[in-house]
Amino acid sequence: MVGVSGVGLQGLQGREHLLHVSRHLHLYVGAAVVTLPVAMVAYFQWGLGNEFTYVLVAYAIIQFLDGNVLVPLLFSEVVNLHPVAIIAAVILFGGLWGLWGVFFAIPLATLIQAVIRSWPRYGDEDRPREEGPV
Repeated sequence: MVGVSGVGLQGLQGREHLLHVSRHLHLYVGAAVVTLPVAMVAYFQWGLGNEFTYVLVAYAIIQFLDGNVLVPLLFSEVVNLHPVAIIAAVILFGGLWGLWGVFFAIPLATLIQAVIRSWPRYGDEDRPREEGPV
């Protein structure tokens, strides 16, 4: 680039990196904020002993199972989507649009499924269409 110093480019790249990190930082900050009360109660109850560690490990396991198994299974029954499709939608739309993509991932996946199911197929004009659950 003509007229742009190397220091200016490094500063621009640093700002882009900072913006990228700040877009994904809320995921970790939110998890820490939710974990903080559990850790505080465990600390005040037992101190920094084995029980404190057991509580935090149990909490981590429960959070993992809740986020990666239970929620996709429950949502899959409600919106009639496969659990893997829900996880893929959250990853895809969250990667595209950040927090808003995660928030709207399941409604968008449901919309895409409805469009695909109602789209006419070649050669299906004579057969009656299958109606899904309403």
